[in-house]
Amino acid sequence: MQRFLVAIAIALVPFGSGSICQTEESAVGRWHGSKSGVFLPIDEASANPGFVAFRDSLRSAVRQRDLGFILRHLDENIHASLGGRYGPTDFVEFWNLNECPGGSRFWHEMEDVVRLGGTFEDAEMTSFTMPYIFSRFPFGLYPDEEDFRLGAITDSLVLLRGVDSETGEVVDTLAFDVVKVVWELSRIKPIERCDPEFPEWQRIRTLTGSEGYVRRQSVRFTSQYRANFALKDGVWKMTFFLAGI
Repeated sequence: MQRFLVAIAIALVPFGSGSICQTEESAVGRWHGSKSGVFLPIDEASANPGFVAFRDSLRSAVRQRDLGFILRHLDENIHASLGGRYGPTDFVEFWNLNECPGGSRFWHEMEDVVRLGGTFEDAEMTSFTMPYIFSRFPFGLYPDEEDFRLGAITDSLVLLRGVDSETGEVVDTLAFDVVKVVWELSRIKPIERCDPEFPEWQRIRTLTGSEGYVRRQSVRFTSQYRANFALKDGVWKMTFFLAGI
């Protein structure tokens, strides 16, 4: 039941990205050099110009709410939810893309996913998973923490405030810190899949004990939405779009 509530709560959070990209090696080096928690952004897309061109088109399609583009790039067996939904028909139904094609929550979630970098899953660079927060997070590195509650600040100079307001006292200044979510059940609302509204702030706690609020676009957690695209017969196809663990 706890994980079910966690999956629902995480699905409510939309996020943005940082502007700094590092190689996988530098990010892993920072991880192993500092268990107090720093996770630098990673984006391997530039290693495959063909994928870069596709991702640029995908970002444009998401901004324009181009449903036709999305449908053309859905894999025939796309995994649409951890509840056991597969295929384009289930995907469209799950996201209410027939009832509200321009207002579906899908666009907000995908916008946040494609803004962040990601990593290739194979040496041939034919499978790419984003965001990096999921694809390269070192699950199990912090045995005293629950992985599904962990994430990272996705930018530098992010202010941690004592209350959820721009006028709140600054508790700390964060830069790519590993953090964990602090759930406030009173703030969790039913998931709206059409014309959703999102709160602006997320309560978090750093691994060194600082606690407070950051803008939601400045942090992302491992259990939030992630996507994989695989090259099949010369076309990039989305094989999953999932949240939860």
